[in-house]
Amino acid sequence: MNTLSRKQSTPQNLDGSAENKNKSGQSALEMIGIRKQYKDFVALQHIDLSLGQNELLCFLGPSGCGKTTLLRLIAGLDEIEQGQLIKNGEDISQLKAEKRRCGIVFQNYALFPNLTIADNITYGLQGAYWSNIRKQERVTQLLEMIGLSGSEKKYPLQLSGGQQQRVALARAIASEPDILLLDEPLSALDARVRLHLRQEIRTLQQRLHIPTILVTHDQEEALTLADRIVVMNHGVIEQVDTPENIYKHPATKFVATFIGHMNLLPAKIKANHLLEVGDQQQISIILKKQFISNTPVEIGFRPEDAQLVDVNDSMLEHKLYISAFIKAHEFLGAKARLHLALDQAETPQDEEQQPYLQIDIDHHLSKKFALDQQVCITIDHDRLHVFETDGGALC
Repeated sequence: MNTLSRKQSTPQNLDGSAENKNKSGQSALEMIGIRKQYKDFVALQHIDLSLGQNELLCFLGPSGCGKTTLLRLIAGLDEIEQGQLIKNGEDISQLKAEKRRCGIVFQNYALFPNLTIADNITYGLQGAYWSNIRKQERVTQLLEMIGLSGSEKKYPLQLSGGQQQRVALARAIASEPDILLLDEPLSALDARVRLHLRQEIRTLQQRLHIPTILVTHDQEEALTLADRIVVMNHGVIEQVDTPENIYKHPATKFVATFIGHMNLLPAKIKANHLLEVGDQQQISIILKKQFISNTPVEIGFRPEDAQLVDVNDSMLEHKLYISAFIKAHEFLGAKARLHLALDQAETPQDEEQQPYLQIDIDHHLSKKFALDQQVCITIDHDRLHVFETDGGALC
């Protein structure tokens, strides 16, 4: 029997509150009890969230989770059915879009092909303040900021996709909005341009100190750009936290499997926080609540948290041991990913079968192993996650 107690870790900011407020204690934006329904389809419900001053907040989730709907409600492009939007202390829930002082960048750039770059940028600059001289000065300033100086007289189709998105970004911030909204601005770009532009967006956001909301379905984009991530699914918020806490301390099984890869194994809760895994192997983990004996749960671990050990090594009390067979190998540059089956004949082809476990090892070590070779992997108890059958995290 292998047993060891584990201290419980609790993620921060699960209520969606932002720590970085202005001197008066106000968040840049508060979303209170937001709900949106289209006929019989509930797109959003129970949305309580805040955006901090100077914060980059990311709405992350699969297609149809409600992230773009929420962004459109904030921008005023759709009407709020229930709830409030408070921007810098003012209720803007019923304000028209043009009165909300929100700059927005869309996935498809939304530039006017018949207007020059300068005219696209100044399109929304109206009123007595924006004289022709001021507009020209603003265009020059913004084009220098986005690295497109001298492009005033060009047209959108004369620019690359990445350059067009820079122009769309310049147009969004031209009027010095209170909040910047980015709706999957990088998804239409190729990988190299996307990587470069996301770094530029972060640098620009920090330089201008503008509260920003980014909508994306790209995990890497969210993890590298955001101060905090809002993970959404089926119109509700699953978890709000820093990128590191989201990855290391997922609040639900959905978050764990959507952000990175999470290996899952069936287990049962026994007495006194003992969990039984596989062939009567027992581990001890402190859980958030008590359960009756034999309650089914799932044990999870990340690919990088498993280690290969010699099958003849002595078993240590603070580790979970799993015997498996190598079924596939992926080259990941400096690393290699091994796909492991618990049974030698296992070939999971559908959702009813246990998927292969995945572990990451140094690439040079992977050359020592052959397909169908039996190996033993071990995971420290403090690297394990436990989930209820309904998906809630238990530690």
